[in-house]
Amino acid sequence: MVRPIPPIALIFLLWTAGLMAGMQFGKIAVPLAEFRALYPHVGDSIGWLLSLVSLLGAIFGVVAGVLASTLGMRRVMLGCLVIGGLLSLVQSSFPGFGVFTATRVVEGVSHLGLVVAAPTLIAETANDKWRGTAMALWSSFFAVAFALVAWFGGTIIATVGLGGLFQLHGVAMLVIAGALAVTLPEPQMQRPPSQSIAATFRKITSAYARPSVLWPGVAWLIYTFTFLALLTVLPEQLPPDQRGPAGTVMSLIGIITSLLVLPLVLQRVPATVVVLAAFAATAVVIVVGTPLPLVARAAMIFVVLGLIQGGVFAAVSQINRTESDRALGFGIMAQTGNLGNLLGTPIVLALVSGIGLTGMFTVVVALFAGATGVLWVLGRKFNAQG
Repeated sequence: MVRPIPPIALIFLLWTAGLMAGMQFGKIAVPLAEFRALYPHVGDSIGWLLSLVSLLGAIFGVVAGVLASTLGMRRVMLGCLVIGGLLSLVQSSFPGFGVFTATRVVEGVSHLGLVVAAPTLIAETANDKWRGTAMALWSSFFAVAFALVAWFGGTIIATVGLGGLFQLHGVAMLVIAGALAVTLPEPQMQRPPSQSIAATFRKITSAYARPSVLWPGVAWLIYTFTFLALLTVLPEQLPPDQRGPAGTVMSLIGIITSLLVLPLVLQRVPATVVVLAAFAATAVVIVVGTPLPLVARAAMIFVVLGLIQGGVFAAVSQINRTESDRALGFGIMAQTGNLGNLLGTPIVLALVSGIGLTGMFTVVVALFAGATGVLWVLGRKFNAQG
């Protein structure tokens, strides 16, 4: 029996589920050295344990949006939490590398379902006034999850071992699944009828032809392409004793901007306008900050990127009014975001190596200026369509 709870409590519970999805990456990325020791014979192939989840998202993001809409967001949310929790418990025994890799593939399915269903449910739960704030909160899930694993993961591993970290993650996912099972309302609207494979494929391809569905995905591609890359590359340009603190500060600045500044702005300015202005401002800040020390220049960049981080999620629910369209929008974001994460860091590293830091910044400025133009054109199209 479902027992409704206040909307704000349900939103925080769904956000907590998002933290669990972010930790599906963090539990591998943060203790990567421990995994190298566990599987010393695989060499650099250990990276697949992390990137396989992103690869699945880059390929199947929109498919996940369509399937979640068809199966029902509540069902997908609960199912993916249970699957993810059970997989963490299985992984805590650290089977052979091949088996572990296979579990990460399935875990990628769980992650995709969560990052499509959770924001869609948050958008449905929040009222019009606070929806932008709720989506800004959701946008922080990945960074907050990584920060929590980075801050507490070492202590947990030292206390209960690496397997204990995975067991805690698995149990937490199952507990959240249980909490949502008794608090997440049954859907008000009847789910769409099952579709043929051909009809599903047509729905997927048509999503890319709809400006309001595509717009957030384009913005998210550029954001993810640069955010993780700059967070990785810029600290390396600093003296060794400054690298760790600088990386932490850059990440926290984006979270603070997204959680504290953006909700106030969204009360008065549409999310699409905020994102468009932030894209243009990023290009300007990079140029204006040229004479400043790199730490100050990086801080300025990440302040503006924080507006994009939450603004794009808020834009999905503002420009797409139905649950189905929002699911498609979040599905495209899952796809383009994973693609950006996959490609951004190696390309930016190659740029710094080939044409230097100044040349890399020049390319990033051109990228953001071009993205501003593309987003403006797409925005005019869906505004014209009403």
